[in-house]
Amino acid sequence: MNRELIEKYEINFTNKVMDMGKWGKKISKIPHTNSIASSFLYGWGADDLTKEVIPQIEKVLGGELTEYETGSDLVEITVYKTTTIFYISDVGRNYPQVPTIELKELAVAWRDFLLQPPFNGDTVL
Repeated sequence: MNRELIEKYEINFTNKVMDMGKWGKKISKIPHTNSIASSFLYGWGADDLTKEVIPQIEKVLGGELTEYETGSDLVEITVYKTTTIFYISDVGRNYPQVPTIELKELAVAWRDFLLQPPFNGDTVL
């Protein structure tokens, strides 16, 4: 991911070691960010990104689809060709937006991070 996006969205992908008590310590991959517009990444796994999210974003960018909707319990995301809007209930009508090309770069970077060892859930000594 390019340095400008890292700074713009204040994002840092980290491997956090979680103490699971008698089950040992496990890796948890986390996208640390202060940006509402990039906090959505945590809800997507590598399979979701590879099979669904990134291909659908590419279809929207390429004009094959006019929009793509996805989301979670906390946020509904609508991807349009130039802009992606995050509908979050507690922000009123001033919904966060990002350029769709930047959303794709963020999604690809998160997927690539998830696919690098150590993997999410790996046990650590």
